[in-house]
Amino acid sequence: MSEENKGKNKGHDNLIPLKKGETANPNGRPKGQRNYKTIYREALTKIGEAEGKTPEEIETMMEEVGLKQGLKGNFNFWKDVRDRVHGQPTKKVEFDGNVNIRGAKDVAQSLQGILNENNTETKESHKDDNGDLLQE
Repeated sequence: MSEENKGKNKGHDNLIPLKKGETANPNGRPKGQRNYKTIYREALTKIGEAEGKTPEEIETMMEEVGLKQGLKGNFNFWKDVRDRVHGQPTKKVEFDGNVNIRGAKDVAQSLQGILNENNTETKESHKDDNGDLLQE
């Protein structure tokens, strides 16, 4: 491992970063490749056929087992299946700042204010000791 990367990204010294706009998989996922939800549904169907039950009945049985395991403190399998098939729940984000934007006009004014502040800071950083603007 190189000295500059010591303590970071262990085992990734052989990776080459992508250039801006470049993709490592330009064709995307191959056509016909099944996702987890499809594989899960096929498995439920196959088990249901073997047990003489519908996929929905098998899924209900799995939910019952998952909930029973959850009561014992083991949520791993149940959570993984729920997250993969139904998606992870939306995470609530709390913001303590003051945001009061009512429309496009307010957004434009807010952005203009930020640009003016940044422009003033930039001008201030280009002044000499006497307060005069430096020539480039």
